[in-house]
Amino acid sequence: MNPWAWRHGALLLLATTLGCGDDAAPQAGTEATGAEGSSTQGALTTTTTATGTADDTVDDDTTDDGIDASDSGSTGAPTQCGNGIVEPGELCFLPPSYVQVGMAPADVIAVDIHGDGLADLVTANVGGSSHTIAAGLADGTFGRPTDIAAGSGTRGIAAGHLDDDGNLDLVGANQGTNYIALYFGDGRGGFTPQMPVAAGDSPRQVRIVDVDGDGDADIVTAAEESDDVNVLLGDNSGSFVPAVAYPVGPNPYDLALDDLDGDGNPDIVTANEGENTVSVLWGQGDGTFEPEQRHTVDVGARSVEIADVDGDGSLDVVAACFDSGVVAILLGDGARGFADYVPLPVGKEPYAVEAADMNGDDRLDLVTVNRASAEVSVLLGMPGPMPFSDEFSFLLTRNVNSNPLAAALGDFNEDGVPDIAVVAAGASAVAVLLSDP
Repeated sequence: MNPWAWRHGALLLLATTLGCGDDAAPQAGTEATGAEGSSTQGALTTTTTATGTADDTVDDDTTDDGIDASDSGSTGAPTQCGNGIVEPGELCFLPPSYVQVGMAPADVIAVDIHGDGLADLVTANVGGSSHTIAAGLADGTFGRPTDIAAGSGTRGIAAGHLDDDGNLDLVGANQGTNYIALYFGDGRGGFTPQMPVAAGDSPRQVRIVDVDGDGDADIVTAAEESDDVNVLLGDNSGSFVPAVAYPVGPNPYDLALDDLDGDGNPDIVTANEGENTVSVLWGQGDGTFEPEQRHTVDVGARSVEIADVDGDGSLDVVAACFDSGVVAILLGDGARGFADYVPLPVGKEPYAVEAADMNGDDRLDLVTVNRASAEVSVLLGMPGPMPFSDEFSFLLTRNVNSNPLAAALGDFNEDGVPDIAVVAAGASAVAVLLSDP
């Protein structure tokens, strides 16, 4: 389950612009940090748009670093960004700062690698065939990054306990070399050299989940070229049985696991970019899965998240649809049924979607990373029925040629509010947006 609370639907839109670019190597002239991870922060400009993609009407009030309840149309009491008080309903971020990582990062996770209670950042760098680890500090900044070698074209990264030594380990998905790589951690930020393991053709994304209920971590991958997910069962010693492949829709870009039908077993959902569908594979509790069920979403499904969007107690599926500029929401009934998808407009080319309560009002919000419009969109959950009849947009601008491709959420500065880390592939950096309550 996502560590942040899930609640009701009906969403508002906030977009934080980070820059633009393409899904390739970094471009010259971009502003990024040095090795220590510090950078110059630019001023924010706030614009307001009703029902749309946040591009048109300029709000003259540009003094705040975020959106508060009085700006967003909330019926609650006005709040003030920057006063140090976490007030439900406020959405406040400082300008982004940047942590330099390997070339063209494609994925990022926030996890406590060092066991000190602070979130660290780990990236998968498709251009550099490496992973970068940046240790988190208590003020929300990050220490000097270190790199570990990966397979060619690494695009996915996951963390978990692959053996019984109590230290977090890593798994990377390497498209270019057709394997996943295991890295065993020493608890101090160090890792063994990669251990290649076969897991489908062109593995693009990876997750670590106990799918057979034995208490040991297992590995699940989405393999883009073989159009399948691969399940590798672990024995808690760092060893895994050969992968078992389960067909899904064409070109699975992403996957998520959770118990969609309430039977206690993790289920798999993939985002199938080649067919505008998601595939659902129902877990049977012993590490095996039933044949897929496909559900139509909008064009270009590239990322998927599982969350209770409408607050009815049943988990739903959310897909970021790259070519159509929307997130598609499939409401689940908890009994293996899903309603037809509801599209919600976000920025251009949404590449990834995450879910969390971003403004402390105990309702689920959605965060998307939009490549072409180079922005992060935060869709704020509001009380009321689907299908999200009230939509407004707020835009915080930052002109950096960054090519955002993925995001991770975590409380980096320990203020009780989620922060956002976005891979800026065009700048070979991670843009960190710290909350500013």
